[in-house]
Amino acid sequence: MTETLLSTPTREVVIGFERPFVVIGERINPTGRKALAAELQPLRKNALTAHPWRSWAETEGSAQRMPGGQSRWSAGKDLSWEPLRIDRVCEVKYDHLQGDRFRHATTFLRWRPDKPPSECRYDQLEVTPAYELEKVFGATAG
Repeated sequence: MTETLLSTPTREVVIGFERPFVVIGERINPTGRKALAAELQPLRKNALTAHPWRSWAETEGSAQRMPGGQSRWSAGKDLSWEPLRIDRVCEVKYDHLQGDRFRHATTFLRWRPDKPPSECRYDQLEVTPAYELEKVFGATAG
């Protein structure tokens, strides 16, 4: 597998499938962004063929809620997204899931070369009901 060297004036880190997970920071620096883009480039070919967000890509610029769409919190930031073939799995952490949608930002944790995409489903996610709703209405996860 490919390994990528990321370096700053004070630190060097090698990332790749066979390497241990390393927290670098919350944002990818320009060098790391270019390296990641190059690593993911092959996954762009024919990405929309069976992509679950295909219809959203075709309605770019509409008012429909979709990945990369503007919201009252985005303040005009470029939130464009690039569809990729679903050939790789990464593990993320998240704060809240509503239906099949992450309500808040997710954080990348690590690549999961040991797990095929077909084994990743929403029904595997742990969804804990809010304490107040559980107390008042007896809500349960699921």
